[in-house]
Amino acid sequence: MLVTRHAEARSVLDDTRYVPPPVPQDGREGTLAWLRAHVSRFSSGDTHAGRRHAVVERLAALDPAELRSAARAMTLERGGEWRGVPTEVLGAALGVKDTAAVPAAASGYLSGEGGPEADAAVAELLGQADLPAVTLLLQAYAATEGLIENALRHATAGVDVEALLHETLRHDPPLKATRRLDTRTGAEVTIDLAAANRDPAVFAEPDRFDPSRDRTPHLTFGHGVRPCPAPDHAIALAAGVLEAVHMASLCSTARSPGDGTSSRAVDFRDLHRPGDPLLLPNAWDYGSAAVLAAQGFPAIGTTSLGVAAVYGKPDAAGATRAETIELAESLKDLGILVTVDIEGGFSDDPDEVSDLVASLAALGVAGVNLEDGRPDGTLRPIESHQRIIEAAKGHGVFVNARTDTCWLRTGDTRERVRAYGHADGIFVPGLSDLGEIAEVAASTPLPLNVLYQPGGPTMAQFAAAGVARVSTGSLLYRAAIQGALTAVLGIRGEPAPRMPTYAETAAFLPQPR
Repeated sequence: MLVTRHAEARSVLDDTRYVPPPVPQDGREGTLAWLRAHVSRFSSGDTHAGRRHAVVERLAALDPAELRSAARAMTLERGGEWRGVPTEVLGAALGVKDTAAVPAAASGYLSGEGGPEADAAVAELLGQADLPAVTLLLQAYAATEGLIENALRHATAGVDVEALLHETLRHDPPLKATRRLDTRTGAEVTIDLAAANRDPAVFAEPDRFDPSRDRTPHLTFGHGVRPCPAPDHAIALAAGVLEAVHMASLCSTARSPGDGTSSRAVDFRDLHRPGDPLLLPNAWDYGSAAVLAAQGFPAIGTTSLGVAAVYGKPDAAGATRAETIELAESLKDLGILVTVDIEGGFSDDPDEVSDLVASLAALGVAGVNLEDGRPDGTLRPIESHQRIIEAAKGHGVFVNARTDTCWLRTGDTRERVRAYGHADGIFVPGLSDLGEIAEVAASTPLPLNVLYQPGGPTMAQFAAAGVARVSTGSLLYRAAIQGALTAVLGIRGEPAPRMPTYAETAAFLPQPR
């Protein structure tokens, strides 16, 4: 019997009287047949519950956010070549060092038709890990790669990868059908998952692939008594790969002739590697930039606080437009990549911001940093900042969209990160909890930039969380002030002062009128 209706499919999946078709139980230990006879997928009742529990226990130790970050980093390292990445990442997390045998072992996992090659592959894997770990690798292999492959067929620029994956699972799942045996009659039931997921009785416009729709529940991950034990892990692996493929595509596009992106911006973009973040020191004048360049930093940023202090202007008040351009011009011959902090663009008019970025691009800057925080402590409306980002994007520089939700403790960080997805990078200063950092990094295909704070996460911890860029902001300027005070107070025999905070430093500057 073929089941295509959503309600009927759920009913079958809810009913313990429908079980997977039995598999032979006489396989020699260590072979594919033996493995199939000992995994949860092909077992029922208490046996299934016990075996499933063992798999779930192994999964409990795996953090989906870490899997996503690792999948993204590995795919980027391979220039967007993603085949095998989900298996290697999952294998590493499960303690399996060599996953080369997984494709051969998985080839007959569902059908049982593997032959000697599959038996040898199963034996090799069982020599490295226990049965639950091998089970997870075999069940994830084809399903995850199939999900990624199908999602890529539907991917469009700027799409939210998780929404894309959920719509792919609903509309174009890698496993199109699943079978059950009615223990009362012995009849086999085939559930057409793709058809059930698009049942017109449940879904509006069922045949239209639309990642913008609400994430309507689908049956691809199972339902009822036998749901998939690792839906979050599967989505995380696939999302990490898709993000990296998107980023690799951006780099490839940026390098193509005639796209308007400067070679400096391309080189700067290439320094943003999730899992291997760029440490970006921030300079405030020619001297500080030259000293940093001499230390071998491939790129530097400017700090608006430092620039304001040098010129005796208030910071973050839109008062240093001319001074920022003057500094950028002085740095153009240093031979390093420079990204310029332009606060909120020094204007709410997209045309004026466009003119500013055009001027900076003409000086050879590689990027700009645009913040949505305003002088009055509020956030620029999302739609307005989207237009500002778009205005900056037209000049071939790397546009880093900064949201001050954490700084100002207002607004929704995730909403802002999603809304600024047409930028080249995302900057969330004040974000310091590693779990939150990993979640934000995993939620966007853009490289995530965070701010280093003394006593906060280390570069290694940022790397593990999927960060692509770590800025120092005003830290170096404030450290220079501390150093100067330490030297002069030491002459007077007084103890060294602590480093001033941003607020304390800004308080010495002229205040906005």
